[in-house]
Amino acid sequence: MRLRWRENRLNERIYEAFLEVKKEFPFKGYMECKLRKYLVISSLILKSVPLGSKILDVGCGPCDLTAILAKLGYSLTAIDDLRDPWHLMGKNRERIKNFAGEMGIELINEPIESVKLEENSFDAALLIDILEHSLNPRLLLNHVISSLKHGALLLIETPNSAALVKRIRILIGKSNYPSVHFIYFNVGAYRGHVREYTISELKYMLKVSGLTGIKAKLTNTETYSLICESKGLKKLIVNLYNLASTSIPVFRDTILIYGKKPKNWRPIDDLTALQNLKKYYSHLTKYNLDNEPDDILIDKLRVSRERS
Repeated sequence: MRLRWRENRLNERIYEAFLEVKKEFPFKGYMECKLRKYLVISSLILKSVPLGSKILDVGCGPCDLTAILAKLGYSLTAIDDLRDPWHLMGKNRERIKNFAGEMGIELINEPIESVKLEENSFDAALLIDILEHSLNPRLLLNHVISSLKHGALLLIETPNSAALVKRIRILIGKSNYPSVHFIYFNVGAYRGHVREYTISELKYMLKVSGLTGIKAKLTNTETYSLICESKGLKKLIVNLYNLASTSIPVFRDTILIYGKKPKNWRPIDDLTALQNLKKYYSHLTKYNLDNEPDDILIDKLRVSRERS
């Protein structure tokens, strides 16, 4: 009973912060159906990170969640290039920047790769709906973990590639990849999902990235948003789907995974990565006809990576 009371008080605090932020948020209708997401992430932060701590939010978008955490009593630094198509429309980027300033958020409007983060400076870092967009998750994780203090928390939220809806789509002959319309009619740089992951894959990545105390949970965050947005028969169908998918955790649509940076943490460098890659990509040994050493190949791959 005492535990439930504490949980309810926690949710009340988050809900109050949500209402305060929603009142000032410049994009009406954006936050209303994301309350479940805010509650799940914010409650985990409140339980794990002391108030007043410095939190880094990578890929913050319009700073909705960032602002809620700021209202709850944290010091927020947020990073986003703000180049999603809707960010570029009219004065939306300026609206986001102004909102961040009003909420006391330090917003760095640059790609994460170009931001020089001070090492061992943050008490927690968030990668919310960003890992699935990364072309190289190892480099992203290295960069973000380097900025964390020893013992600090890294929290990731990302879609579950093994969700029930994706399994159903495959069974009926449809794709579980992003919509072909979104890709085919894309204008400019592609900003969609590059790769979604299963819970076991994420645990593996965080483990080889050197984090400790790794824990994970699955939620139906996106399904709850759909329930909120739907009406009539569609809402009934989504509710039935929610019941079916929540009964087996691995069928849920969203993965929340987190771990801590140990004192002896070291990034996975390119040489270590290449040596491991050779186990899974046989062309690197089979067709190394000139016996090219690893350091030369790494230099070539780095140039290729920078050009892309």
